[in-house]
Amino acid sequence: MNRTKKKREIKYPKLYECSQIEQDDYWKQFFENLSRGKSIKKLLLSDGTIELIQKNKNIVYVYRDKHPELILSEAKDLIRQKLHIHSKRDIVNSQHVWSTEQNELNTLTQQDDWKKIRNKNMRYFLIMKYSIYVKHKKNLSWNVANILFKTIKDAFYNIHTHKSVDVYMQNSEIIDIKDIIITDDHIVRNNRIESLESKKEKKDTKASLWDKYLNNVVKMAYESKMDALDMQQKQQKEEEEEMFPSVLDDDDDYETINAY
Repeated sequence: MNRTKKKREIKYPKLYECSQIEQDDYWKQFFENLSRGKSIKKLLLSDGTIELIQKNKNIVYVYRDKHPELILSEAKDLIRQKLHIHSKRDIVNSQHVWSTEQNELNTLTQQDDWKKIRNKNMRYFLIMKYSIYVKHKKNLSWNVANILFKTIKDAFYNIHTHKSVDVYMQNSEIIDIKDIIITDDHIVRNNRIESLESKKEKKDTKASLWDKYLNNVVKMAYESKMDALDMQQKQQKEEEEEMFPSVLDDDDDYETINAY
């Protein structure tokens, strides 16, 4: 007697909707399983959230108020990145993308023009190759080579001390980057950071002197105003005394008259 295995009831309708619009068979089945409460290791489900178990801190993806197309895209990217789960189609596509980018990289770098290499991943690849080249040339440790790589990335993408014109290329490779140096004791330095800090100190000094000047001007204006007020009060008092002699003075005059 044949028995058809009864499927679990749908517990998470939005995840089921995701499975219905997915074209990749692997992910289609994956999201249908999730919708019925059938999860995998390192992934917890609740109403409106998907929680990924991580070593340091779990990641909670909240999809409660999102559209199925967006949920499908974001959830797949997160699961691929954090749990390293991929379908066969994902792997084929990634190989195709890498091949395309590599061909584009080869085409662009043949021009030896950093400005025309706009793809950030390609730039990272060339910076990494340059860091390894410098490591072998100067006999650096891998730790110093990694610091060099991060210093160059920061120079272009975080603190913005460098531009395309600062990169020198030859034979499709970076051969030098202006003002990024390594000292004899293997310290990586971006000389332009020191220049920026020096300019900032000068600017702060000028600002401090200007504040001091303004404070002095305000102080002088206040003192001048107070002096003028004191003089006005003194003048007013003298005028009142002249118009209305004191009672003591009147008594003195009265006694003097009576004495005669």
